[in-house]
Amino acid sequence: MAIQGNVRTRTNTRTNTRTNTRTNTRKDTRIFSSVPTKRYMVVKRLMDIVISSTLLCLLSPLIIFISYRIYKKEGRPIFCQDWFLGKNNQKFLLWRFRTMAKPSRVIRALPPYPYPLPDSWKYGMPNEFTSEQDSSITLTLTGEWLKRYRLHRIPQLWNILKGEMSIIGPEVGIEKGDYCDIYQMNRLKLRPGLFGYAQLTKESEKAQWEKTKLDLHYVTNCSLREDLRIIIKTLNNIRKDS
Repeated sequence: MAIQGNVRTRTNTRTNTRTNTRTNTRKDTRIFSSVPTKRYMVVKRLMDIVISSTLLCLLSPLIIFISYRIYKKEGRPIFCQDWFLGKNNQKFLLWRFRTMAKPSRVIRALPPYPYPLPDSWKYGMPNEFTSEQDSSITLTLTGEWLKRYRLHRIPQLWNILKGEMSIIGPEVGIEKGDYCDIYQMNRLKLRPGLFGYAQLTKESEKAQWEKTKLDLHYVTNCSLREDLRIIIKTLNNIRKDS
């Protein structure tokens, strides 16, 4: 009887261990492979179309004014274009108002030019790294004003209308998928956003791995309530900066 009891105990222990392992595996899989509901994605896309098209119409006088000011004070090009990866690793051309005065930056703007990455990244982009701004790069007078109020991102409304971006989403920042691991590539399950948790902080205030963590938090918890919360925080930040 004692032997049978030991056998049963071992069997139950193994069964519980297997069950716990399977449960933990399922939980981990669900965390990293969670997919937003179809209803949420449809509503989100409709909101993107309505908001982006409305803002493009309402802000058209401001867009014309900024374009004219850049053209008169800093010259051409007016827009800066860069290739980035969007949802499901699809490349798209990101539009922004030009804010920098470096000649090489201007030349790279038209046509788009891929910026060189460190050789050490051939084995993958590290989670922790710092970016240093070239001392020869200077913001134009118009660029400083645009950056302060985040107006240089207005042309991205065109990317949103085309379906390449979203009003709310992970930060745009992946230029080449070859340099990202599976964990980092989870950011591309959703369209990049004009606003988001990572975009609420300035580039120098958080490390790249912290921004990636914020993006993945949104990817796994995205909802209309989260979107509304991000919009309110963004408006509060803009109000404080002004």
